[in-house]
Formats: sequence, C-alpha cells, structure tokens
Amino acid sequence: MSKEENAAPMSVVEKLRAAKEARSGSRTFRLKTSGIAVSIPLFRAQGPWSKAAQMAGKNTAQISTYYIVMVAKFEGESLTIGEYQELIPADDHIQISGELFGGDETDAEGNGPVALNA
Repeated sequence: MSKEENAAPMSVVEKLRAAKEARSGSRTFRLKTSGIAVSIPLFRAQGPWSKAAQMAGKNTAQISTYYIVMVAKFEGESLTIGEYQELIPADDHIQISGELFGGDETDAEGNGPVALNA
C-alpha cells in the first residue's frame, strides 16, 4: 500500500483550508476608463461581505460598493467609500463588479468552471 492509500481521508475543514490556500494571492487588472491597476484577492472570505452588508444598512444597493472598497486595492492603495463614489467612473465600477462578481471562475491552470461533481 502506498502512503496515499494509508492516509486518512481529509475532513471538510481540511479540504476548505486546502482550497483557501490554493487561492492565496491576488489578481490585478487595469481599468479601461481610468487606467488604474486594481488588485483583488483570489480568495475572498465571507466576513467582509457581511461587514459590507452591515455598513450599507437598509441601502442594499450599496453592499457591493462597500465590499469593493473593503477588498480591492487601487495601485496598492485603499479608497474610502466617498473617494470611490466620487472618483471611480461608472464604466470602471461596472468592470470592477464584473471582475469580482462575474461567474467566469477558472482554476489555477486556466480551465473553465469546475464541475460540481468533479
């Protein structure tokens, strides 16, 4: 028997930690309108989304904007919600939203969406 065959199966928590580790780091893209480089983490924990929802209060349309401000870096710098709303043009906001919330997830090798039953 090989070592792999003798190894205990991974627990759910171990699998989640491995998946988190596999998505460490960030991805950078350039905004088409302003030309600013934006970096977003590859792994995004659920906590900042909850905080963004709390900050937005009853204005649920603003949750994604608060979230963007919390997780994105603009040429290595953070923006305040006021700076973001004043200085980021709508076209760039739509691009950032697509990068963060778009459904085109790929794996480390650049393959398309991973099948749920893989």
